Amino acid sequence: SLERYEDAIADFDEGLQLEPNLAQAYFDRGRAKIGLERYEEAIADFDKSLQLKPDDAYVYFKRGSVKVELERYDKAIADFDVAIQLEPMRTQTYFQRGYAKIKLERYESAFTDFDKVIRLKPYHTQGYFGRGYAKYKLKQYEVAIADFDEVIKREPENAEAYNNRAHLKNKLEQYEEAITDCDESIRLDPDHAWPYTNRGLAKIRLGQTESALVDCDKAISLDPTLAETYETRGKAYILLERTEEAKADFQRALELAEQDGNQEIIEEIKQSLQALDNLD
Repeated sequence: SLERYEDAIADFDEGLQLEPNLAQAYFDRGRAKIGLERYEEAIADFDKSLQLKPDDAYVYFKRGSVKVELERYDKAIADFDVAIQLEPMRTQTYFQRGYAKIKLERYESAFTDFDKVIRLKPYHTQGYFGRGYAKYKLKQYEVAIADFDEVIKREPENAEAYNNRAHLKNKLEQYEEAITDCDESIRLDPDHAWPYTNRGLAKIRLGQTESALVDCDKAISLDPTLAETYETRGKAYILLERTEEAKADFQRALELAEQDGNQEIIEEIKQSLQALDNLD
């Protein structure tokens, strides 16, 4: 509880007044402050702990983890680097560093970290998830699917893994299988927009345009900020010869993609808009 963290911090304050050079006390107080989401203060305590005991790998790991929470990914990676030098067998440090690298779009390097996680702990489900995502971003779709297969084998209720595998199967034009995975993802988590979008795209490719439109509408009702959904619905509108609605969806998709810096789809949306302009 919050009160428990507050009480712990008060105890550490009192102890540090009596003995101000206890590295462990600063570390423990920092951990309690994490519980209260007082992240800047936690970092200050970890800084002090490391001044007193500069070779403590776990403190570097915890400080790096707080920096991830604050989206200071470069600085987090620097802490994880030191933690790994001091203690090279801690699986979670590689995992957290891989996650930070994903956020910085350093996918090759992230892949290496997640691969190390799996080598250290072959049963580490999230390691397979992270490695599969890195492979996807590197356009290694078939091997990425193999990693999500492993996630699903270990966690058959993981809705996100089914959705990610469906997305990859769409990339490989395995549309029937993609729909099956989307169905399962939706069964497990019916309030998540992405599987409706992925299923809509697969249905478009299979000529099920009206049904695809229903899926896209559902996705937008759940999350109106996904550029990919508007792009997919725009494709459905084109097939249904609803040109103005298609143009409006592509425009909205472009706005959202540019807001997110989603370079992966900005160019293809622009091409779709250009194709519509050429029809006028």
